Amino acid sequence: MNAFRILWSPRGAAETAAKSSMLIPLLILGAAATYAHYPLLLKLRPAGLAQLKLDNTPAGLTAFGVMVFLAMRWAAPFLLPAWAWLTGRVLRFYVLWVLDQKVDKTGVARLTAWGMLPLALERLLTGTVTLLCAGNCDRFNPIATNIGFFLDPTTTSPFWYEFARGLDVFGAWAVWTAGASVAQFTEEKPSRVCPAIAALWLAGLMMRSLLLD
Repeated sequence: MNAFRILWSPRGAAETAAKSSMLIPLLILGAAATYAHYPLLLKLRPAGLAQLKLDNTPAGLTAFGVMVFLAMRWAAPFLLPAWAWLTGRVLRFYVLWVLDQKVDKTGVARLTAWGMLPLALERLLTGTVTLLCAGNCDRFNPIATNIGFFLDPTTTSPFWYEFARGLDVFGAWAVWTAGASVAQFTEEKPSRVCPAIAALWLAGLMMRSLLLD
């Protein structure tokens, strides 16, 4: 599909992606998240996965933190598509009421969903490396695409480790892809759209980090 061109040419694919089904990128995001998280979850079972997380956290996790961690793992196939959908809804509001652009609201939401596809690539890469390394890698963060990879999870504060783990090359790619395509669609500059998506992304990272701290 021409809409997949949004990965390397977001502004060139904006018109096509804005008319394409939003369901396709959301399903891809869900499938990629399943591939990244479920093999390890099913292999170690919830108790084993929670213990592995405890062993890699400086002061352990509270009972609430363990429940949140496991809930996020089980819900991973739904959380990533939900996040893409929610970002699209907020961006629609931003375009209409802040940028004062009277454009097709559905098109903005579709572009946002398609623009999040770099996150699916990150999950696919993470899942593949985790399967291939056979336990000889950090099973929660096996690829050096984020700042958290270079930190020691056993000595770093859980909040800062989780936050740093979210500062990822693929996340920045998704912000640019979604922002540049929406900017093209609304005839705005990317500098007026990308910061709004980046702010939402950072807010989501902070919320996740607080829950797991």
